[in-house]
Amino acid sequence: IEVGEDPVLPPASDPVEDVGQSASEAQASAGENLERGLTTSGVESLRAATAAATTQIGNVLQGLDVFSGVAANVASIGFAGTNLIAQASQLATAPASLAQTILDAIDGIGFAANSARGALYAYEALFDRLNPPSNTGTSSNAQAADANATLVNNLALQAAAIGAAKAAASVDWATYEDAVEARSRIAARLTTLIESAPADLARALRKVRSSLLRSVPPTDEDLPRIATVRLATSLPALVLAYNLFDDTDRTAEIVARNQLRHPAFLPAGEPIEVLTV
Repeated sequence: IEVGEDPVLPPASDPVEDVGQSASEAQASAGENLERGLTTSGVESLRAATAAATTQIGNVLQGLDVFSGVAANVASIGFAGTNLIAQASQLATAPASLAQTILDAIDGIGFAANSARGALYAYEALFDRLNPPSNTGTSSNAQAADANATLVNNLALQAAAIGAAKAAASVDWATYEDAVEARSRIAARLTTLIESAPADLARALRKVRSSLLRSVPPTDEDLPRIATVRLATSLPALVLAYNLFDDTDRTAEIVARNQLRHPAFLPAGEPIEVLTV
């Protein structure tokens, strides 16, 4: 019996590319959400609230001191913050330009970091430093102004969380536990944003979260696990490395992981983290 030609199977998806694709879609959706929702006509307080929220983002970007990449890329982050502050008033009446300027500025964080891990740290620092705007009153104008400020601040939060997910997928994780802990933090931030987002943006953010959960930790790597040991008596890190692994070259790993000040005198009775492989 002739079976016929072998079926052509689609190539396996790349988890990092999946996160990158879902991140790009979510960024676009977040920008469109601000464009649709921002109120640009009416009293001066609306423009002022938008400008104030934009200025806050610029100030936070300028204050981030977590970059060590190429000098030009690091300088561009400071310039992006300065640009947001300087153009806050003009951007307040141009929603499309405002959204794109904020997204471009935050996307630049990935280039200014010296590694995917550095980018992840910077995105999380940005997320944590963005303060929600305070309510200015109960009148219709005050509520509209607050809504504008919230839209702008939320866009920056969304961009930071999306950037963190994209960076986490590219980190060369040292341990399984490190990867899972970072994944949980980012997923929790995305979940918070999803709960307050409109349907189309929430759907895009859920896609980012799903791709993050599939790619971190990487399924094609058997990452080391963390184990804890307690010494009965004080030992040098060199001796512990030999006793556990028959490999004194892993002394530096033990010292670095536990931030030991005195590698020759590991404390007795206290937990010491070691990797299982």
